[in-house]
Amino acid sequence: MKPSKEKNKVWIRTKAQLTEAEEKQRNFSFHYVKDLLKKMGYNITIQLDSRHRRILIDEKKGKPLKMNEMLIDKIAEKTNILSGKWLIFVQRDETDQLWKKIEKLANKGKIWSAKISTSRHPLASKGTHVICVYTKDYTDNSEVMKVRESLKRIGIENELFYKPDIYTLLGIYSDNKKRFDLNRVSRYIS
Repeated sequence: MKPSKEKNKVWIRTKAQLTEAEEKQRNFSFHYVKDLLKKMGYNITIQLDSRHRRILIDEKKGKPLKMNEMLIDKIAEKTNILSGKWLIFVQRDETDQLWKKIEKLANKGKIWSAKISTSRHPLASKGTHVICVYTKDYTDNSEVMKVRESLKRIGIENELFYKPDIYTLLGIYSDNKKRFDLNRVSRYIS
């Protein structure tokens, strides 16, 4: 396992330095989404929120664009950002053992890819790390649940949340989901 060379984040990955999902995310264009939404009849501008995250503003209302799952899915399809991940929060003393099991799943082709934070995750409780286990297409319920079953087989029985990567790229987080008129930032809970 080699630590990432990304600035401000240190991750260990199962396969490559960057996952395929992360490569696609690097090519994501907020301006393309703005243009796409304009073609769909929305008048949109891009602004920064208080945390310097880009958000889409509905020009008519002067507020963040309300997004439902159908609109988010359409954006994901048009931008080809269909990946997502199961989020596993784990205590430091459990990380090494669990990570080895996840690496085995990746080596056997049971999961697409995964990464683990080498430092405490900022949104989790003290001493907790996050493991992201990716799937290629969050709209493929059978693929997503197949990966979840693989995680259960290695002993991960606690409730997990699955977040599509497009949510992150659109600036949708647990602390601002109401702004977008969403009840949650996870597509699946299991």
